[in-house]
Amino acid sequence: MSHDGLAPHSLEPDISLDRYLARLASNEAAPGGGAAAGVTGAQATSLMSMVCALSGTSEDIQKISKIAEDARSRFLSLVNADITNFLSLMQLYQTSPGSTPMDQRKHQIQEALFAAATPPREMISLSVNLVEPLQSLHVNGNTNLVTDTGIATQLLIATISASQLNVQINLKSIKDESNRKTLSDAIKGAQAAITQLQNLVATINNNL
Repeated sequence: MSHDGLAPHSLEPDISLDRYLARLASNEAAPGGGAAAGVTGAQATSLMSMVCALSGTSEDIQKISKIAEDARSRFLSLVNADITNFLSLMQLYQTSPGSTPMDQRKHQIQEALFAAATPPREMISLSVNLVEPLQSLHVNGNTNLVTDTGIATQLLIATISASQLNVQINLKSIKDESNRKTLSDAIKGAQAAITQLQNLVATINNNL
């Protein structure tokens, strides 16, 4: 099937689970951990949507359902952004240093490093914005699906933790102070969100 408009190496919208896992397991540089983090986030929001679909039609549930649906779509778009930006960075590193003036090459690499850190940073931001809806879903959702809410929470923790690693690996090489602050702030937000989500998991476990 043709998928015009997709960047090279992007995941097709209709890719099978088996095909995705085969690509993840292959010797291709991407998809890798960043893509896996995005897919994990998409799974978390899919579970949120399922719980909403089986929890009635209250205004709160409908609002959470819309948030989860939008977030799932965004996570999937960030998967391909992560693949594209990472491969662009690798291509720069593999280019012969003598082919570009040194100052220009350094600038290009700095821009590419920040670009590579941007999808995981946005995955963190997206996940942070899901903390409150998840907490609300635990309170207002179908109590028979409390473990699904808990698993969605655990998956979101994994998404944030993985994305934090990918931000940190690029942060150490970035020189621009403004870009460094942007990424450092994302890491701080990640840590706070993980604590909140871990507390939600503990609450769910204590009530099983």
